[in-house]
Amino acid sequence: MKKLSIFLLLFVCIQLNAQHNIIIQANFNPDHNTVEIVQSITFTNTASKPIDYLYLNDWNNAFSNNQTDLAKRFAEEYTAKLFYAKDSERGFTTIKYIQNKQEKLIYKRKYADIIEVQLTNTLASKDSITLNLKYNLQLPADKFTRFGIDSNKNIKLKEWFITPAKLIAGKWEYYTHKNLDDLYIPNCNIKLTITYPKSYTLNSTFNVLNTINNTTTKTTILQSENTIYTEFYLTKKSNFRSFETDKFTFITNINDNKVSDTFKAVIHDKIAYFLTDKLGDYPHQKIVLSEACYHKNPVYGLNQLPNFIRPFPDGFQYEIKILKSTIAKFIRNTINTNPHTDFWLSDALETYLMIQYVNENYPNMKILGSLSKIWGLRSFEIAKKKFNSQYQYFSQYTARKNLDQPIKTPKDSLLKYNANISNKNKAGVGLLYLDDYLGNQLVSKTMSEFYQQNKLKNIHSKDFIDALQRKTNKDISWFLNDYINTDKRIDYTIKNITKENHQLLITLKNKTTATTPISIYQLIDGKIISKKYINGFTGDKIVKLPNHNPDRIILNYESIIPEYNQRDNTKTLKPHLFNKPLKFSFLKDAEAPKYNQIFYVPEFGYNLYDGFSPGIRLTNKSLLRKNFTFSIKPLYSMKSKAITGSIGFGKTHHFKNRKLFNINYGMHYQNFHYKNDLKYQRFTPTLNFNFKRKNNLRSDYYQYITTRYISVKKDKDTSPLLPNEIRSDIPNYNVFNIKYGVGDSDLFNSYGFNADVQFAKDFGKIALTYGFRKLYKNNRQVNLRFFAGAFTYNNTNTNYYSFALDRPSDYLFDYDYYGRSESTGLFSQQIIITEGGFKSKLNTNTANKWMTTASISTNLWRYIFVYGDIGLVGNTGNPNAVYDTGVHLNLVPGYFELYFPVSSNLGWEIAQPHYNEKIRFKIVLTPKILIGLVTRKWL
Repeated sequence: MKKLSIFLLLFVCIQLNAQHNIIIQANFNPDHNTVEIVQSITFTNTASKPIDYLYLNDWNNAFSNNQTDLAKRFAEEYTAKLFYAKDSERGFTTIKYIQNKQEKLIYKRKYADIIEVQLTNTLASKDSITLNLKYNLQLPADKFTRFGIDSNKNIKLKEWFITPAKLIAGKWEYYTHKNLDDLYIPNCNIKLTITYPKSYTLNSTFNVLNTINNTTTKTTILQSENTIYTEFYLTKKSNFRSFETDKFTFITNINDNKVSDTFKAVIHDKIAYFLTDKLGDYPHQKIVLSEACYHKNPVYGLNQLPNFIRPFPDGFQYEIKILKSTIAKFIRNTINTNPHTDFWLSDALETYLMIQYVNENYPNMKILGSLSKIWGLRSFEIAKKKFNSQYQYFSQYTARKNLDQPIKTPKDSLLKYNANISNKNKAGVGLLYLDDYLGNQLVSKTMSEFYQQNKLKNIHSKDFIDALQRKTNKDISWFLNDYINTDKRIDYTIKNITKENHQLLITLKNKTTATTPISIYQLIDGKIISKKYINGFTGDKIVKLPNHNPDRIILNYESIIPEYNQRDNTKTLKPHLFNKPLKFSFLKDAEAPKYNQIFYVPEFGYNLYDGFSPGIRLTNKSLLRKNFTFSIKPLYSMKSKAITGSIGFGKTHHFKNRKLFNINYGMHYQNFHYKNDLKYQRFTPTLNFNFKRKNNLRSDYYQYITTRYISVKKDKDTSPLLPNEIRSDIPNYNVFNIKYGVGDSDLFNSYGFNADVQFAKDFGKIALTYGFRKLYKNNRQVNLRFFAGAFTYNNTNTNYYSFALDRPSDYLFDYDYYGRSESTGLFSQQIIITEGGFKSKLNTNTANKWMTTASISTNLWRYIFVYGDIGLVGNTGNPNAVYDTGVHLNLVPGYFELYFPVSSNLGWEIAQPHYNEKIRFKIVLTPKILIGLVTRKWL
């Protein structure tokens, strides 16, 4: 211990001139999930004015309860793991004291994980203060963020000890922990002395200075200078490997058993040389790459492949994983921009360098790897695309859904998909675009110079663009103004081409307000004979080009520019039947801007009267969403031996930064059987207005207004009425329908209200529905639903159009009934919760005047719920009071559910004969519901 004390004293003396120093003595007790810490923080006031407060990051305390910003963030993404965590799984910090020398300081938690410390004396500019702290950590379970302590008592840590917040231009920059990797601290010199059980192995980003073995423990002294980011692994059985290169040392537990150690060493060496060549020397001795970090920032696409699928050359998947992880750490540890509000340059460099590496080392690699050579797959457009084309696709995915956000958007305001995938790729693709526009590899050259001059310094991403601008006469202000700082989309088209005196006069149209440059190509037989960039403009512009007698003029031919729509970029100068060739493709495929694509997709349908119905769907829907779509779906009914199916088209107009999110309109026709040998036809033109909260795409708030006209023609049913059967004697009818809906939801609360107004020749009706769900802290869920409906006039002599208590007749053919005309048997037990919402089949089950009902349900255990419904049914005469109760198994919400009636107006149903015929089921034979359950945390 005497040697240790002398060493600590020497360290303090050496670091006296540093602005921010941290010295920590930590005693780890994995068996109890605790760490005892004695710490000093030497902080220098870098502002030009005095300060009275210091702010400290204590992100370990973000796991302390279910009201922290971290818990709320998880809830926004429909994850309740922290909200319902056991006390033993939570992480928290118990502070014993914070003092300056021997004087205790007053402090408070501004947020759960941000500490405000009041200084006794004002700290003048350039002066320093040393805070002494003593505190204990309870480490969180690693199931929340992949970091913490696991069930085997292995420890993985980052952002675990208390650190000073960043002070920039006199303003404190601090952010609460939201699992966004945006801790922002000043560069610090850190000395860490840790004591831990002898059976454990340590791996970290720190340099090991000395290790002292004790009887049952060991003490290791660690040091890191000019540190921005740290990682720390204390494990019983270490699976970390070391790979030394001439540039720096890799410490990693990312593994691939099918890649030899020799090949792994070659891969690490190649990546180290690549990054050093492209950027410059790494200022630290080692880079730590862990599976935990990789899974937080994986190579999307590769990470979705099962382990047994390896369509790429030996070692490629491992190499790309190591590459992605290394670039991320290399940049995170050296590019010191604000990781919460100014992270676009780091993201751009990460993607840009990934693309460059693959271009240099695997120039012919396809996005599907060796699968692109398989017969049946190689004809797909996606199979022809190179590996690097995926970045364009990912960057455009949310744009096509009108869910894209400016690259500069703060991390906590981004959709998860945009934060993790889209904006990163868009930023990197943007650098490629800028590099192509400037030429001479100016971006690559400037990137290396900029890195070497600014690594470990406080910088702003704009500084890089300023450095570029100083090297060119071309104006690149558009890159920040229109590409980085806004969500404007790039979208040009060719309106007209004329020939004049050996020149081509080309009229271009900019369909947006983004004044970014556009490339224009002349081609002969698919070969480029000229390429030129046209500076950005608004509206129309006539461009004059030398006439090289091309057969086609194409904008953005090489798809370097991340353009919103490339399908209207081609003009043919020689006679052709179509401006672009027509191409039929099997299944959904990637877009091929050079062709007019039509996809043919196998389709299968089923209902009781048509039976199994195979067919085909002709559509223009590709992997990326289009604003105009059509679908022609003929099916052959195996049971009725007839052609059924549907035809439809729709057009969407998107609006940015407005409450009105989009307008949809279209028409739809369908033709199926509603009973054995009886067909129905429905024709529906629709106009729909969708609203969202302005400038808050993370909100699940919705509002809509839908107007439609439903025209139904049916084969008349002349068969005798069966018991409990309801049908109309009118084979043809038309209904005008207006719907309004509004609602919002998150993990714990949701509500939805909708109004439905219908007018027809013989009836008019209005219905109101309100639903509410509440999830409580004890994991108790309560669902409430209210319905009220009334006829404004009713001149019909049938209950076909009446309000239904438990199973509407669905005269508008909106619901996916598999046996819509069944009044007995299994198919009559299908339930769709609408109108009255009852589950029991009561004797009085329709209302031709008015109906009002209320429903409540709550869970007993996990997916087992109990429910109760009450209501009044108004027909001619006195209204009837109705009720039912039962058990609901909510196995897959919205997809597969079972209802078991217990008691109702019919009596004690569970004891009555043929009880199995009273059980109701809900099953949806479409993947859309399940996909929605997965994607709701991302979009």
